[in-house]
Formats: sequence, C-alpha cells, structure tokens
Amino acid sequence: MQGPPVVAEYLIATGRADDALDLLCRSMIPDLVEPGTVDEMLMWGARAAASLMESARDRRDGNGIRRARAQFDGLVAARNSLQPPPFEVIATSDLIQPAMKALFAAESARFRAGTATSSAWEEAANRCRAAGMRWDEALASWRWAQALFHEGANRSVVAVPLRSAHRFVVEVGALSLQLEVESLATVSKVRLDEPSEPSRDQPPAPFRSLTRPEQEVLSYLVAGRTYAEIARALFISESTVSVHVSNLLRKTGTSSRREVSALALRLTQSSPADH
Repeated sequence: MQGPPVVAEYLIATGRADDALDLLCRSMIPDLVEPGTVDEMLMWGARAAASLMESARDRRDGNGIRRARAQFDGLVAARNSLQPPPFEVIATSDLIQPAMKALFAAESARFRAGTATSSAWEEAANRCRAAGMRWDEALASWRWAQALFHEGANRSVVAVPLRSAHRFVVEVGALSLQLEVESLATVSKVRLDEPSEPSRDQPPAPFRSLTRPEQEVLSYLVAGRTYAEIARALFISESTVSVHVSNLLRKTGTSSRREVSALALRLTQSSPADH
C-alpha cells in the first residue's frame, strides 16, 4: 500500500484535493506516522489546502473557506507537536528538506493570501532544481511565471520560468500541467517556442528508455512493494533490485522511490496510452 504522501500527490493531480487533505489530516498521528514522511505530508497538505481555498474563494463559499482553514491549521498543529521540528536539515547534503520547506512556504502563502510572491516561487523552483525534484520544479516554475505576470513583470521575464516548465511537461507528457502552462503563455503573450537559453540536447522522456526488467521493477514500486518483495517476485537479489531502482531514478530525473512512483502514477492518469 502506498504511503500518505504518494496517495495525496495522486489525489491532488486528479482533482481531489479535498480527499488528499482529509487523508493527510487523518494520517498525521503521533506514534503512527512515519517520521521520514511528516514534512512531505505537510507540504502536500499545504498544496491541497491552497487549491481548496482557491476554489472556495472563487465560489465565494464561506463554509468551504472555513473548512479548509480549520483542516490546514489542524494539520500544521499536529506536525508541530512532533519531533524533530518541521523541515529540520540533519545533513548538509540533504537538499530535499530545503526544497520541501520552500514549497511549503509558497503554498502556505497561496493558501493564506490567494497567491504567493514571485520570489517565493523562484526560491521553490531553484531549491527543487538543486534537489533533482523535476516535477516540483516545473510546477513551481509555472507558479513563478504566474506570479510574475500578476505582478506586472516584463514579458521576457515571465518567459524564462514559463518556458522552463513547458520543456519539462512536454518531455514527460504531463498533459494537465501542459495545458495550464500553455494557457498562461496565451494570456501573457509569451511564445513558448522561443528558447530562453541556448538550445542543448534534452534527456530522453522518462520511461521510454527503460529496459524490460526496469519496467517490471517500476510496476512493483508503484504497487508499494519493498525491495525484498520485489526480489522474491522477480527471482532476483535485493542488490539487483537496488541497481534497477538507481537506473530508474537516473533515467526519469527523480530522486527517490516515492517520487518515481508518483510520477508514474501521474503520467499513467494523464496519458494512459503512452504507458
């Protein structure tokens, strides 16, 4: 069974932010929640709550606004009751926690005020890039461009993060985010076919270059299987499973089993014929 962060990410990607926030609130329980996932849960909670608040504001739904605020405040309080403190960096080599913290800050601002400053999204995009979190980098880059546009920035300034996001979503076939990016490009009159930096060879699209064994391992990761379970199912050693997973992360530009599983789920949902 997939953990709460992966399931929440999938629910948000499929337009079910309310279910995602409910799940995260129910799962943030001391002694039951996995310590390594609490900050990821908090970040996804902020994203779900911001989407719900945005929708409730658009509908002028007072009850929806109050419900989203109560749930998110409860989730934050539950996380603050746990140790270590939120987004604490244990090792200087850990780039994931700073990226999660920057995403949480930007999404929290979107939740509280209806938007976040371009500098907040720029910080999030740059942190995600450093951590190798390519999907989150693309999403933050789109939000960054959106904020720049609303702040009245020059079109050429808006174009830089928007084209960056567009390159990634086209590469992986993320149709829903691609539509959002292209819609913003139309409104802001940005031409996405004009490179914002010198052209260079792009890496192959995720999953197209996977070998058959790597595809089999990926299917078990998506199903939430452990290395030991995958090894038994495929009659290989756990070290061989580890090698296949390392290849999966390298080829898809992801940084963890959880991230590659979520990416596979998301792309299967958005473009089932391709996968």
